[in-house]
Amino acid sequence: MTKTPWPRKRTREHIDRLASDHGIAITWVRDWFDAESYPDTKIVFIPKPSCIFHYLVALHEFGHILDKDSRRLRKSSPYSMSSVLACEGHAWGWAMDHAIPEARPRASGDEKVWQGVARSFASHLIYP
Repeated sequence: MTKTPWPRKRTREHIDRLASDHGIAITWVRDWFDAESYPDTKIVFIPKPSCIFHYLVALHEFGHILDKDSRRLRKSSPYSMSSVLACEGHAWGWAMDHAIPEARPRASGDEKVWQGVARSFASHLIYP
C-alpha cells in the first residue's frame, strides 16, 4: 500500500486562509520547537506545513488564539501548571478538530506525530 503524498499546497492554503479570516499575522520559523503564539496581538510563529506534524503544530498555535477555552485558561491562571497543560490540550484538540479531513486519519496512525505532541507537552513542564 502506497502512502499518498503530503498535500503541502493545500495545507499551506488552509493556514493562509485561517490567518486571513481571523486577522492573524504569521511569522514562519524553522522548526516546531520555535513555534509559539501571542493571542493578545494575534501573532503566530509557526513552521511551514511541510509534514503532518508541522501542519498540526501550526494549527495548534492558531488554537491558542481561536479556541475560547484555551484563551480563557490562559487569562484566568497564566502561571498555574494545570492551566498551562489544559490550555495546551485545548489547543491540540482545536488543531485536530480543524485539520483538513485527510490529515486526521493520517495523524491518528502516525506514532511520530503523537511522540511530537508528547514532546510539546513536556516542553511546558521544563520551560513553563
